[in-house]
Amino acid sequence: MKFIRFVLKFFKWSFIFLASALALFFIYFLIQTKKPDSYDKMSSQDQKTFTYLSKVYSAFEKNPAQIWDNTYKFQKEPLILLSKKAEKGIHQSIYLINMSSMINTSKYQKVSFPAHMNLDDVYVTSWYGIKLLPQWFINFNFIDIDDKSVMAFSVNPTQLKEDNPFNTFPYFMPHEAFHEYKQMRDGWLYDNPEINELYGEHIENYPHRKEHYTLLREEYALLDSAINQLSNKEQLAATMKKWIEIREQRYKKWPNLKHETNSETMEGTAMYIEQKLYEAGIYPISSWRAIANEENPTVFEQYKFNQVMDMVDKFPGSASNLERRMSYDKGTALALILDVLDKEWKNKVGKVQNKKMPTLYDLVKESVKTNE
Repeated sequence: MKFIRFVLKFFKWSFIFLASALALFFIYFLIQTKKPDSYDKMSSQDQKTFTYLSKVYSAFEKNPAQIWDNTYKFQKEPLILLSKKAEKGIHQSIYLINMSSMINTSKYQKVSFPAHMNLDDVYVTSWYGIKLLPQWFINFNFIDIDDKSVMAFSVNPTQLKEDNPFNTFPYFMPHEAFHEYKQMRDGWLYDNPEINELYGEHIENYPHRKEHYTLLREEYALLDSAINQLSNKEQLAATMKKWIEIREQRYKKWPNLKHETNSETMEGTAMYIEQKLYEAGIYPISSWRAIANEENPTVFEQYKFNQVMDMVDKFPGSASNLERRMSYDKGTALALILDVLDKEWKNKVGKVQNKKMPTLYDLVKESVKTNE
């Protein structure tokens, strides 16, 4: 019996030793692998990644108020990009962007770019510690470096498909960055139910019933009309007044639905960033209200809100999208409407007024009253 235990223990420690040796060899191999010192020497995949990043940065640099405002400088925020050949697996390179003020970059390879790309703080390495190991299996994460949250984003060929607006690098990265670098940093509370009952995004017992769906049809049709009236402030305010009346009917009947205004605010403003980058010419297609073509899922179209309930009738399983997913597109619509009705709305959202942070819905109601 003692001999068996000895053998098992021997194999256990032998396995641990072998695994450790292989891990150390792998890390040494990564560290010793020569990395590109210029854009021209990068792989075509990495060149494409940084071309997109440069375009996004340029949009924020040239006209920040067109994307959000002059205080949100995403082009200056720290960012880690991990270049990978597949969605799950080992990275080939790790790029450290805008991190010179946070870490000692002397041990990393500096990467030079053409002047017009405005990328002057980029370093590359093969290894940046075990805190990045989760990125072998996930697309993005936020890690703490020098007491600051830094976005780490894994990029693979699938992530660079420019004709797919869903969860791909050019669209998804600025969206998630806004959640962290703007909303979290500024202390937006909308998604935090622990503060009080006014906050939180979860809707208990969502009313999937005919009476509610009838009101949603009316509300969505009015929202479509409003989108088509963005060039006429007076008509827009009149349409939104009717829209508010329908929504208030829903909230009076089902008060639990009010939590959708929180997800509209959190996700709608993040998707608004995507839409503004699209309007700035960064993307070939818009992610706002994007839907895959029924006959050809690789082609994306822009749906109208009044089509949503027809989709629910045709595909009952899609009804769950009403609970939260629709908040992305509805919230973006409200933000675009506020661009017309209240030029100062970005200075109000995320800031406590009357003991509560106003949602986009609150700000729309306020702006409609002001424009009466």
